[in-house]
Amino acid sequence: MKNEEFVWADSLEDTIKSFRIYVINQADERMQWYHRWFWIYKGAINLIKIIVILLFAFGTLLPLIVSIKPEIGKYLPWGYFCLTSGSLILLFDKFFGLSTRLTSFYITFIDIRTLKHSFVVDWEAIIINEEKPISFKSVDKLLEISKMFLQKVNELVRDETTGWTIDFQTRSNEFAKFINAQKTTKGPS
Repeated sequence: MKNEEFVWADSLEDTIKSFRIYVINQADERMQWYHRWFWIYKGAINLIKIIVILLFAFGTLLPLIVSIKPEIGKYLPWGYFCLTSGSLILLFDKFFGLSTRLTSFYITFIDIRTLKHSFVVDWEAIIINEEKPISFKSVDKLLEISKMFLQKVNELVRDETTGWTIDFQTRSNEFAKFINAQKTTKGPS
């Protein structure tokens, strides 16, 4: 969508139209950001799933193949390597929350889109019930619903970002505890 800036026009009606486009563009920019990153994360997660499935399949099948063809037994460690690699990739997703981030992006996108639709309906309800020329009382209402709409959009973005920050910190701490537990279990080298 073309990013149009708010411009003052010669008439109040044209200025109000320009302001409406500006407000909607503010929400659209945020929606586009979430939509774009949703698809990037979804692609990454699908790639991770395919890689993990292939690693687990190879790691699981290799011992069976070696039991049938013992002469390829020298490749058996690769099966364990694949199983370990697949497990590490799943741990990476668990500790860094790629899958949960995908859901968070999608929910925030949907919430902003829902707010946008409500804003448009509220705006149109004020305009439809207005006689020409538009009154300053209606302009005040339009400005108020615009302000509330943008505040709600910004709150959604802030809440999603705050949630991600807390989630990331929690997962990072869990990961650090996991690593420390592995070090203490193995003891000094």
